[in-house]
Amino acid sequence: ESVTGIYVRFIVGTDPGTVISYQYTDTDGVQIAGTALAVYVADTQQAYMVSIESPADQADASPKIFEEVLNSIQFFAPAP
Repeated sequence: ESVTGIYVRFIVGTDPGTVISYQYTDTDGVQIAGTALAVYVADTQQAYMVSIESPADQADASPKIFEEVLNSIQFFAPAP
């Protein structure tokens, strides 16, 4: 199975992250398009990953949904 992708630096709030957009074919032969973000929050010393996947023929809606999720993310220190 082959996965292709493009990595891009991204900022979530004030924290740097890396975004990859990728495509692959699942075991049923369906072409899948996805985007994943990994971000490390130095203030809390925690890392997070957020991703979205959809069949390639529905992928046009994914960037807007993913952007709305990223715009709503707030990082805070965990409760003791």
